[in-house]
This record gives sequence, C-alpha cells and structure tokens, in this order.
Amino acid sequence: MKKTILACGAAALMMGSLASCSGSSAAPSSFEDSLSQSLGQVSGSQLNMQYNQIPEEMRSQFNKEDLLKGVEIALTTDTSYVQGVQIGLQLAGQIYQMEKAGIKVDRRAVINAYKAAFMADSVADMDAAMGTYQRVMGEVQKIMMQKQEAEMKAEAERKANSPEAKKNEEAGKAFLAQKMKEDPSIKTTASGLAYKVVSEGKGETATPTSRVTVNYKGTLIDGTEFDANDDATFPVGGVIPGFGEGLQLMNEGAHYILYIPGNLAYGVDGTPNGSIGPNDMLVFDVVVKSIQN
Repeated sequence: MKKTILACGAAALMMGSLASCSGSSAAPSSFEDSLSQSLGQVSGSQLNMQYNQIPEEMRSQFNKEDLLKGVEIALTTDTSYVQGVQIGLQLAGQIYQMEKAGIKVDRRAVINAYKAAFMADSVADMDAAMGTYQRVMGEVQKIMMQKQEAEMKAEAERKANSPEAKKNEEAGKAFLAQKMKEDPSIKTTASGLAYKVVSEGKGETATPTSRVTVNYKGTLIDGTEFDANDDATFPVGGVIPGFGEGLQLMNEGAHYILYIPGNLAYGVDGTPNGSIGPNDMLVFDVVVKSIQN
C-alpha cells in the first residue's frame, strides 16, 4: 500500500497536480516498483548533492531528518494540508526577510489573525485592511532598504580597507607621482584622472552620448597588458568612468595616454577573472579614430 501511495504521489507531482489518485493501478507491479524506486533514489540523490554544497557553517540550518519529514508529509498527506503548507511557506518567506532586516514579527499573532480572517463568516472590510497593510509594508520596505544600503556600505568599506586594495591604491599613487615628476606635461582633472596628450586631433570632442571608434591598449602599472583592441566601437557612457572621462577630452585623431586610478576604474572589486585587482590603477594608450554624436 505504501508503494502505491508513493507511486500515485510521484505521478501527481510529475503532472504538476496535487490531486489524489486511487489505490488501484492497471500498470504492472514491476513497473510500479521501478518507478517508485528510481524516482525516490534520483530525487533523494539530487537533494543530497545540494545539501553537500551548503557551506559547513550553514548546514545547521538544514537538518536532514527535518527535511525528510517535510518531504514525507508532502507525499503522504491529503491535498488540503499540503496546499496549506505551501501557503504557509510563502508567508514564512516574507516574515524571514523582515526578521533578517531586524524587524520583529510575532508569528503567533500572525497565525491568530490569519485564522480569524479565514474562518470568519464574511470577508473583512478590505479597504480598511489594505490601507493599514500598505502603510505598515511601506515602513517595512523603508527599513529593509536602509538595512541593505548599510550592509552594502559596510561591505564596500571592508573591501576598500583590505590589505590588497590599500596596497594597490598606494602603488598607483606612487606610480603616478613618479610619472608626473618625469613628465611635467601630464595633467590631472578634478576627479583624479591623469592624462598625457601625445597628439591632438581635429573637430568636435566626444560627449557622454557619443559613440566612438578607437584603438587602445590597456596595461597595469607594471606593464602587464590586460586588454587591447583596434577599431573598437562603443558608447562613451558604457565604459569605466575614467576611460569615459578621458574620451570626452579627445577629438577625432587625438592620441592620449590615460592614467586611471582604481576608484575611476574597477574599484575595490577589481575584475571577476582577477586580471585587474582591487583599486588597481590602469594605463590606457588611446587613439580616437572617429566620433559619432
């Protein structure tokens, strides 16, 4: 009988339905056994793989026995109960996000209010209820946004104060200071971008909305080349801030060398592949071939 229940539950799940099935089956017993066994084995193995990918420090939140109890309830309990669990999980997910942001929620009070509203003979005044709900949820969203912004700020500060980021920032400053000492023609802008005019071009300069075609080569301060391209076309507003600012100083035919500090390049994150580290200064040798305004 247990195999029949599991087989029926599996078929219902595969069809995307929670409808119950009868205990009788026209399928051969061997097929039923094979279906039940393979579906359980593969599904259980997939969950085990996912479980093993959870970091060790977080596994205490996912007890295997509790997970199995939940799976068993879903497969062996009547439709209404399972649907109630699904609805409860959605509401629990909302509450979890609030609690994560430091907002206290009385779960028992939520359940009591939920029961009273659902079991009432008539639906409550939804206009009044929604007015209160929208007001409190507006406050919730505000608190959650503040929490998220504070976490992002703290993470940015942590990255900026990392030994590697500080080391790269200081190395970039020392490199540029030495370059400017050797070549007084290097100029700087208010943002901190430094540039050397190798040769000027003609015509109008690029704007934030221009598209440009350029030849360029990008290197780190130790001379390591990380990128180069001939006849690359892109919008001025679609590149790192220091490169975009430098392009707006140039006109067609201009040849500049741009010294871009880390905060105007890839910042404290660097690039995902690690070719550019946190706060690395970049040097671009750039020739503008054409400007399309």
